[in-house]
Amino acid sequence: MRSTDQPASDREIALADQLRQAKEQIDSANRLFDEGLNAVSMARETVAECARLASDQSLSEGVLASAPVTEHRRLRRSGCPPKIDQDPALQTFILARLDRLTYQEIADEIAAAFPEDRRVSKSTVHAWHKRRRKAPRFTRSRRSRQVDHPG
Repeated sequence: MRSTDQPASDREIALADQLRQAKEQIDSANRLFDEGLNAVSMARETVAECARLASDQSLSEGVLASAPVTEHRRLRRSGCPPKIDQDPALQTFILARLDRLTYQEIADEIAAAFPEDRRVSKSTVHAWHKRRRKAPRFTRSRRSRQVDHPG
């Protein structure tokens, strides 16, 4: 009978060991779950605080009302207006040289004559000149409005 009792105790020991390991895993998972729950709670509190602050500061009273409307925005163009359009002296400088210099030479002269924050590249000069040529001119001749009628 002794031989049958011995294997039962080995099985009991192995089972007890497995139960102990399972309990440790459950305890570890519970600790991780509690830490995650605390992190989520803190994040929710932060979001609620930010929402409260945002509702306190009305956007209609902020920067939007005090910003002047520029021609660039009035024409419904996105982004920043071109640097050349914002600088009349740079425009005059470029226009004075467009007929006799290449875009690269104009850019080189701009680099020599203007500080670094006002300099533009040859591509910028070309794009600005191209847009300027393409801009609609509202001077119609009388002939364009006349309609020829068969006589």
